[in-house]
Amino acid sequence: MGKQLNVYGLDIGAIGNITTGEFTGSAVSGIVNVTNGPTMITGFQIAGIGNFNTAETTIYGLQISGLNLHSAGASIYGLQVGVANVGVAADMTGIQV
Repeated sequence: MGKQLNVYGLDIGAIGNITTGEFTGSAVSGIVNVTNGPTMITGFQIAGIGNFNTAETTIYGLQISGLNLHSAGASIYGLQVGVANVGVAADMTGIQV
C-alpha cells in the first residue's frame, strides 16, 4: 500500500495506491486506487476492486475495476469497464461497459 502527496508517471501497488494531492499518469493496483486531488489519467487506471477519484478527474484511455467511482466532476475519453460505473456530473466520450 502506497500513500503519497503527488504522482507524475506510473503508480504501481500490490494492495493499493492513495494520492492526496495531484495525480497525472497511469495507475495499477491489486485492490484499490484512490485519488483525492486533481486527477488526470493518461493511459490507464486499473484496480481489482475499485477506482475512487474524489476530485475533478479527466481520463484519457482505459479505466477498469469492479467499481469506478467519481464523486466530483469527471470527463472520460476512452473505455471504462466495471460492474458499476458511478459518476457525479460525469461526461463520457467513448465506450462504457
